[in-house]
Amino acid sequence: LVMQGRLLAAWQSLDAESPQPGCRLRCREEPGATWSYGRILNTADESPTLLSVRWENDTEDVQELVDVSNFEVETLPSDPLQDLLEGLESAREQDLEEAEGADAVLFTLEDIQEELESFRWLSAEVMQQRRELEELEEENERMREEQTLIREQYEQMMEEAELGEGT
Repeated sequence: LVMQGRLLAAWQSLDAESPQPGCRLRCREEPGATWSYGRILNTADESPTLLSVRWENDTEDVQELVDVSNFEVETLPSDPLQDLLEGLESAREQDLEEAEGADAVLFTLEDIQEELESFRWLSAEVMQQRRELEELEEENERMREEQTLIREQYEQMMEEAELGEGT
C-alpha cells in the first residue's frame, strides 16, 4: 500500500459490503470513545478489508498495520459539502504544485468565478442545514415539554389511583 501523508493501513472486519476507495468511515475502540474519521484511499486486492486510510482527526502517528477487528467501524454516506471542499483543496494543491518555484500564481477569471460560486453554494447549504438544525432543536424542545407534561399527568394519575385504593 502506498503511504501518503497521514495514512493508516488497517485490517478491518466490516460487516457491511466491501468498502470502496473514497468512502468515508469512522472508527472507535469502544462505545462512548471519540470517533476517528477518515477516508479510504486504497483497498488491497488480496483482501477487501485491508485498508489504507487517511484520518481526519488523527495525530501524526502512522502505523503500517493495525488489527482493528475489535473496533466499532462504520462507513459514512457521501457528504457533498465535504466532497466540494476536498475538491477545491485538491485543485488548489495541484495549482501550487504546477507553479512550484514560481514567484506568483495566476488564476483565470473563470477559475475564480467558479470557486466563488462554489463558496456561495457551500454557504447557502450551510445556512440551510443551520435552519434545519434550529427547527429540529425547537421540535426537540417541544417534545421535551410534552414529555414533561405527560409525565406529570401520569404521576398525578398514579397518585389519584393510590389515594383511591386507600379509601
